[in-house]
Amino acid sequence: MHLTSLAAKQPIELLTVSSTLRAGLSALTKTMSNEFSSDGVLVNAVMPGHILTSRQVELNEIRSREQGISTDDYTKQLASTIPLGRHGRAEEIGDVVAFLASERASYVTGATIQVDGGVIQSTF
Repeated sequence: MHLTSLAAKQPIELLTVSSTLRAGLSALTKTMSNEFSSDGVLVNAVMPGHILTSRQVELNEIRSREQGISTDDYTKQLASTIPLGRHGRAEEIGDVVAFLASERASYVTGATIQVDGGVIQSTF
């Protein structure tokens, strides 16, 4: 199981290295799934969007200072760009990870599942 980021499909300004490495992680997920599936090993990835973790709060604080606005205003502004209108919760990522680790996902391999509230605009 790999945890990646929406940056793998939708690069984020000023996160050049992260965006590039995360795209590579998606390719690694698919390659490993092909290589190990005959041994019964499933390899998938979860691609979180803006999840309200301490790291997201830290990034919101940095970006709000850069824009000269309050962190609360920046957080609301960012949430307004998410089609569901809010940041995700850590347990929403955990629920998808738990599913992928369960028997119910025994026919899922090589998948990268977006858990992003609809942020990623790519259709593939």
